[in-house]
Amino acid sequence: MGFLLVPYAEFILYPFLHIISVNFNVDFKNYKEDKNMIINRGYEAIQEIGTKKVGLEGLIRTADEMETKWNDDFVSGYQAFPLMLTKDGDVQYLRNGSESVKADLTENAFSQICQRAGVPSVYMRKCLDSGRGELAAENFSSWAQTATKDPVSIRVRMYDGIVHAVLTPQYNPFDHPEILYGIQKAVGNDGRYEANEAFLSPDRMHIRFVDFNNPLNVNNDKLYSGFTVSSSNIGDGAFSIKYFLYRFACRNGMVRIQHGGVLFRQTHLKEFLQDGESLFRDAIDQMHVLDRISEQQINVAMGKKLSIQELGFYLDKAQKELGLGKKGRQEAEAMIGSVYDQTLWGLANTITERAKSYTLDTRLNMEQWAGNLLSAA
Repeated sequence: MGFLLVPYAEFILYPFLHIISVNFNVDFKNYKEDKNMIINRGYEAIQEIGTKKVGLEGLIRTADEMETKWNDDFVSGYQAFPLMLTKDGDVQYLRNGSESVKADLTENAFSQICQRAGVPSVYMRKCLDSGRGELAAENFSSWAQTATKDPVSIRVRMYDGIVHAVLTPQYNPFDHPEILYGIQKAVGNDGRYEANEAFLSPDRMHIRFVDFNNPLNVNNDKLYSGFTVSSSNIGDGAFSIKYFLYRFACRNGMVRIQHGGVLFRQTHLKEFLQDGESLFRDAIDQMHVLDRISEQQINVAMGKKLSIQELGFYLDKAQKELGLGKKGRQEAEAMIGSVYDQTLWGLANTITERAKSYTLDTRLNMEQWAGNLLSAA
């Protein structure tokens, strides 16, 4: 079973103990997906760097190193969009009103700059990919000049010389180290929560902590609860702490987002917390209530047998809503009855198992879809 997002709280089952970090040698502009990597939005490359268990202090050190490479520019224009796109697909603007800056864009930043200039990003990408860069630059300039009649201010987020985000000045990035230091203080030094798996890149952070000292009371299975810490520095997600479960047998997981499963959430349009440690601790202390809800629902799902018709209905639904395709559906169907029981619990595990082979965002979407199955128990 892979990760599973369920309707009453948020669980994630992890495939194995490892840290995943950014591959700094990737050509972000011309990167093509490799089966050994997880690609976020096409250009953020995250690569497994080992199966050795990495503690929270190691994650903080990595985050600290990344943090030194961020640089933010605030660019303004009067009745004109202050950023321009070159024929090479780069962004160009004036820093501090005088210094000319030209830089590459990640796909996320490219989509954002097009959106803010009022230009269709799909069309612009098609122009650039087909060698019509001059047409792309002309179109961007034309649309940008008519995008607004009001003064425009933009926050340009650059990492190691490449623009990763184009945002409003009101956007407040929450530094990865700042969040992790708060979590470190909140969990203390008693060793209860263990950093089990981490996706850590300059753009995003998704780290999972497990309490291996207190197994849940479920039938014939070893499950442990924990929490995830997620944040984005490029405008595609709020900072959140969510409840999850870890299944020891297959090292997979489930994530639940309703009935208090989102333990804490804050958007990037607010200042970062002054007393994060206390709020984080309060959020984590809510987990014992969710443990009891989870035990009940999982035990019911384990005992709910699926008929051939019911199984077909759910697989058709998954194929349509998750974009599994015919092959993906066939592979999932083959796992039912062989790898997992033909129960609601087995089906949920099958979907999350399949999710492991997809990119991070798709994987999380599949896990949430699978998690919703538990509400049918």
